[in-house]
Amino acid sequence: MHERPDRKRPLKASDTTYIFRHLPKLDMEQALILGKISHRAPRDIIKKFKKIDGVSEANLIFGPYDFYALIKTETKETMGDTALKIRSIEGVLDSLTCYVVSFSDIRPEARGSVAE
Repeated sequence: MHERPDRKRPLKASDTTYIFRHLPKLDMEQALILGKISHRAPRDIIKKFKKIDGVSEANLIFGPYDFYALIKTETKETMGDTALKIRSIEGVLDSLTCYVVSFSDIRPEARGSVAE
């Protein structure tokens, strides 16, 4: 049984067993969309995102991207449809979709030493 890593020190590779055993199992498909928008009416664009089925969160951010949207759907197909709706909104210039993966979804042979 692995003990919880000490919070005061940086994480080491040996800490991954503890971390991955405590990740929650996802009950829905999830993705994070990062994107750039025109700066004419950013609040209006975010309001449009929030009206789309499947978008659980959307906010403006600072940095290389202007917004993020968290998508939660029942299937990957509906997630793709939701991502396309976000991209089709006028004012969205560019986007990057990052799928959220539960550790339990990863094949055991791909987990390496953390599958103990």
